[in-house]
Amino acid sequence: MLSLDDRDPSVLDAVVAAVPAAGASRVVVAHVFNEDPLPSPLADLLEPEDHTLPPELELAVEELARRLPGVEVRADHATGTVEAEIARLVEAHGADLVVLGRNPAEGDKPGWGSSGSKLIRLAPCSVLVVPRGSRLDTSRAVAGLDFSKGGIRALSVAARLCGSVRAVYHFEIPRSRRAGLTMEQWTAKVLASAQAHLEQDVRPSLPDGVTPELGVVGTGKVGEALIEQAGEGLLVVGSRGSTTLAWALLGSSANRVSARARGPVLVVREVGRPAEGVLERLVRR
Repeated sequence: MLSLDDRDPSVLDAVVAAVPAAGASRVVVAHVFNEDPLPSPLADLLEPEDHTLPPELELAVEELARRLPGVEVRADHATGTVEAEIARLVEAHGADLVVLGRNPAEGDKPGWGSSGSKLIRLAPCSVLVVPRGSRLDTSRAVAGLDFSKGGIRALSVAARLCGSVRAVYHFEIPRSRRAGLTMEQWTAKVLASAQAHLEQDVRPSLPDGVTPELGVVGTGKVGEALIEQAGEGLLVVGSRGSTTLAWALLGSSANRVSARARGPVLVVREVGRPAEGVLERLVRR
């Protein structure tokens, strides 16, 4: 389990909340000194920067060790392009979850720059995005569900991490295909169909006794719908292959969700074989 950005206490609080819920046994607090890997004439003239372990990381390790007794906590750092180095650190430490902090979104302005967006795409494991000032509450979550393999896996993880889960299916029907029915009528029909698919295709992947609440939304864009449904709570979305499910199926929606949600966002990605990774072990519980 790899935690990034010690500057925001929300990130450390999220790690403390996530570790027992996920059954993790190790936390690595990492920092990347962002530096252009290409040589330049100016770089040849300057004294090399001191890239020793920042004291803030040592303090973060001490705090996490105090708050997570019995869990191994260590620090690491690297120099280079942030997203590339984080991916390398994930592989080096065998991490299966990256905890990433970001600024709160303001209006239409996302809460991070290009590095955060690239990291979500390139990370070889699941990613938990924690907006500054938010709180990870595992008592309830909203899971985006499109009935793909990645969406079902995300709902399964959410059902095991959280006390209760609301699965949200977003649909869009062009006016030319509404057959004279109102949106309220279409919503009722889609809800009935989605409920049948939930019982048939999703139920076998969920833990015994868990019945997620199902909601369908037929207005707006999927990203805005999921953000609105989750509010300040945890939002869980799935992935397909090496790109997040929303990027694979819904264009820029995953970027909008990860960069603009008011609460934490967990992007569930399969790590290697299905048997690997703490979140994969959750699926098998």
